[in-house]
Amino acid sequence: MKWLDILYRLTGQVGGRRARMKSMGKIKDSIALGLLAGLIGTLTMDTSNWILWRRRKTESLLGHLAGSMLVGKWRTNRRKNFLLGQIAHMFTGSALGVPLVYLFKRTGRDVAYVKGAFYGSLTWSVLVDGATRLGLYRAKPRLTKTFYAALFDNMLYGLSATFAILNLADRSLLPEKRQTQNLRTESRDFDEYFDDMTPEVIPEDTVPGDAPSYVQ
Repeated sequence: MKWLDILYRLTGQVGGRRARMKSMGKIKDSIALGLLAGLIGTLTMDTSNWILWRRRKTESLLGHLAGSMLVGKWRTNRRKNFLLGQIAHMFTGSALGVPLVYLFKRTGRDVAYVKGAFYGSLTWSVLVDGATRLGLYRAKPRLTKTFYAALFDNMLYGLSATFAILNLADRSLLPEKRQTQNLRTESRDFDEYFDDMTPEVIPEDTVPGDAPSYVQ
């Protein structure tokens, strides 16, 4: 028995150390997590956009598009103006990671990548399609393939930001929503099951002869 106790203690200590090591480096602040995840998503998105631009699948880089809100259409080709647009684009992408964190805090980790892809497509509908229709960009996309490429890039942004959130967030920050709901449902069903098995109390004046032992 002593050897078993020693073994259990050793395994428990090792398991506790592993859990602490896994929790090291995790982010507990929602804002910091969202900004970092948004930055990672933006870098992934820009990489995809650059590849598509090199293959002539889109008309311009996202830095050109964002820069056209600040300067003229042709001036975005200058390095300093493109850099200004790229900085604005990266700030926007980083900030958009914060609402995604709060979405997961509200709804849990269930079907996380579906939520991330939907969130990315939502940013596309607002920042690309909607802003273009409102005339916010001086460098307006003209070809349909540009909108398809932008949709792909924004969905990739949502997926990569989701991946960063799930892997960088502390376990206490994001709940397991479905697991909690299932436990509550099972507990409620368990109580209702035993409530149905509880015998009803029969009044003494309605029972002929000796009353059963459970009659009060």
